[in-house]
Amino acid sequence: MRLHLHLPIKTNLYFKLFKMMILWAKHIRDQEMPYFLTFQVVGLADVFTRKMYRDFILENLSYCPSEKGLYLFEYVIMSNHIHLVVQQKDGKLSEWVRDFKKFTSKKLVKLILENS
Repeated sequence: MRLHLHLPIKTNLYFKLFKMMILWAKHIRDQEMPYFLTFQVVGLADVFTRKMYRDFILENLSYCPSEKGLYLFEYVIMSNHIHLVVQQKDGKLSEWVRDFKKFTSKKLVKLILENS
């Protein structure tokens, strides 16, 4: 899974700068602040069209607030990517992102191989 951080774009004037801004926005600079994150499936495979894989993501997301200290404000699961608005209680958002991506990607690959 790839991580993309999106910056707030309030007017069309800033749209041209978006690609340039996204290049330096790939790192979480302030661990205490809420972030809008996108996790994209490599190759843009439509993994989350299957209920089993969406349910797996939902289980992970429901585990994170209680066990990982995550504030999950909003989320959207699309066919090949996930949008989240999150904040980490202890200011360790980068660590949570690393752990979430690692666990989720390994488990999803395993589920896909078992069910194909």
